[in-house]
Amino acid sequence: MIARLAMGAFLLAGLAELQTDSAFATDCGEPPMQGPIIPKGETATPDDLRVARESIVVYSGKVDTYLTCMDRRGAQLSPYMTKEQRSRYDEDLNAVHERRRQVQLDLNEQIRVWRRNRQNG
Repeated sequence: MIARLAMGAFLLAGLAELQTDSAFATDCGEPPMQGPIIPKGETATPDDLRVARESIVVYSGKVDTYLTCMDRRGAQLSPYMTKEQRSRYDEDLNAVHERRRQVQLDLNEQIRVWRRNRQNG
């Protein structure tokens, strides 16, 4: 019984130490999954497209900051993760990156639509 209590106290002390370690205390926040609104190429003005592009640059910067933070956290936590946990962690980060990529592709497509409409109009 005393051995169990001592082991429990040891584990709690270890967890407390991990939580105060600056690498583990860093909170990367929520992933920036909500990208900017992309205007429709058929009705967009040049200013609409410029604002959307600027918004995507800001959004992409937030994604970079988040992924960099999570990569650092992952490097610290990886030794304590199971293979399945590491796989899920990687999938979550890949989803954030893929969302950013899709937003960029969507804007590029709407710019092409805008250019086609401008040439035909």
